[in-house]
Amino acid sequence: MGFIKTIGKDGKPYYFRYELENQPCRGVSKVCFKTRFINQKDNNWFDFKVAPFEKRYIKVTDMFDTPDHSTQQLLFQGKGLPEALILEAQRVYPDKIIISDSGEALWPAGRAVWQRLVDRKLAKYEAGLDRFILNR
Repeated sequence: MGFIKTIGKDGKPYYFRYELENQPCRGVSKVCFKTRFINQKDNNWFDFKVAPFEKRYIKVTDMFDTPDHSTQQLLFQGKGLPEALILEAQRVYPDKIIISDSGEALWPAGRAVWQRLVDRKLAKYEAGLDRFILNR
């Protein structure tokens, strides 16, 4: 179990806990950071997944897909979780390079999350591969 503090769009601090859970998906071994508010009592969570890619990378594959889109999107929206979980993935996998999906697999909302990390000088964009890479 891990813990994360974020600052939301509203400027307020938010506190979360996550559990790592292996979730095979179409032949790919993914790890889900099942993330909830610290004192959350219901079973909703923010669904953030990563998967090994080649030998040196961890690819962020899911960061908005949740079991109940309508409820959870509103519950976790604007809390800074995707950026915080990308950074947390580097802490969990210190010997790997954290990367985004690329091309059509990197949809506009995900691209915006990564661009915010670039703007903060925490990541860079590789135009030739159309992917983002978290700075180490």
